[in-house]
Formats: sequence, structure tokens, C-alpha cells
Amino acid sequence: MTRPRFNRILLKLSGEALMGQGQFGIDPDAVDALAREILTAREFCPELCLVVGGGNIFRGMAAAAKGFDRATADYMGMLATVMNALAVQGALEKLGAETRVQSAIPMSSVSEPYIRRRALRHIEKGRIVLFAAGMALLDTIDGSFMNYAYGWAFSQPVRKVFYNIAITGLSVAVALVIGTMELGGLLAQQLGAHGSLWAWLERVNINTLGFIVVGMFIATWAIAAALWRFARIEERWSVRSEPTAE
Repeated sequence: MTRPRFNRILLKLSGEALMGQGQFGIDPDAVDALAREILTAREFCPELCLVVGGGNIFRGMAAAAKGFDRATADYMGMLATVMNALAVQGALEKLGAETRVQSAIPMSSVSEPYIRRRALRHIEKGRIVLFAAGMALLDTIDGSFMNYAYGWAFSQPVRKVFYNIAITGLSVAVALVIGTMELGGLLAQQLGAHGSLWAWLERVNINTLGFIVVGMFIATWAIAAALWRFARIEERWSVRSEPTAE
């Protein structure tokens, strides 16, 4: 068996992935399918831990933009991640995996408290650790920026459309870059390809990918901001949306 390129991976799962074909909540069939994919991924990486979002139940930043107290909305969103983590834990354990849920908000009846050393010990023993109720994004620099972005996007329909287009395009671009680099490295390793490009792809690590992704985020936001400002998208939308006189 080929030696895994990474010994430990932190996998971020979107809460929306648990909805299946629904518009809200948790679909047991979708969770079971996701659990099987997680265990398949674990075959290529011996140490696996998960962070599960809560967007299928509650979005703190979206609620704050609509008038909720920001701190309260964040706590509600963090509790939603605990519910999702427990659902994924149940699906994984049905398939025979040994798991632990650790929550940054103490709730000893359903999860362990987050303790870094304990989490590392679980991971080293081969257990899948699910992290829930993590620090609110408001407490980080990127979270403050995203809070502003959400507030801006949800204030007008045209802004929400433009924001979703930019985010979707960025997500697709990031997936293509990471997928292409990982595929190139795997092909170089399996086929024994030679050359400077193949050698670089084979040696690329997660830190390099991280810098590339950060650069893509900065470039995307800069281009999107310039396009919004200089193309006067909101003004054009407003003119087209005004009712015509009969």
C-alpha cells in the first residue's frame, strides 16, 4: 500500500452536507453516506479529526445581520455544530469507528470538554475526534471581515447575488487548484514522472497550498471589490428594478 502523503488531517464538513435533498435539518441517509466517505478517506490517513459546521440548522452571522444580538446568535450557531457532530458521531460508530466529540462549550452529558492534549491522545490511538462549538468567528481577524461581508451582502438582494457568485467562483477555483496539485503529485509519485514541474508537485505540502489559497482569497476579494465599485453594479440594478411609468 502506498504510504500516505499526510499522517494527520483535519477535515471541515459543511453543515449543509448533512441536509441531503432537504432545505433544513439533518437527513439520516445523507449523514450515513458522509460517514462512509469519511471512513474511506481514513484508509489513506491514519489520524483523522473533523470540524462540522452548523449552517443546516442555524447561521449566527446571518441571524445577526437580521437583528439578533451578535453574541447570542454566535452561541446558537455553536450549539448547532454540537448537534451535527453528535449526528456524525452516531453514523460513524454504527460503522464500527471509535470516535470522540469534544466541545469548547462544556456539556459533559453529551461530549468531552476540549483539551488539546486529550484530543491528541485520542487521535494517536486511532479515534476520530469531532470538534464542536468552537470559538466564534467574531473573535478572529478573518471572522471580523466575514461579519462585515455578511452584513453588507444581506442588506440588498443584488449584493447577496453578487456575494454568492464571488464565493462560489472562489470555492470552485480553490478546489480546482488543490485537486490539480494533489493529482499531479500523486501521478508523479505513481508513474515515476521526471522533470522540475513533477518534482515540485510531488514535494508540495499543505503549507504551500495554504499560502496559495490565501493569495487566491485576497485576489478574489480585490477583484470583486473593484468590479462592484467601477462597474456600478448596484446603480445599474436599481435603475433596471425601478417600475416604468405607464
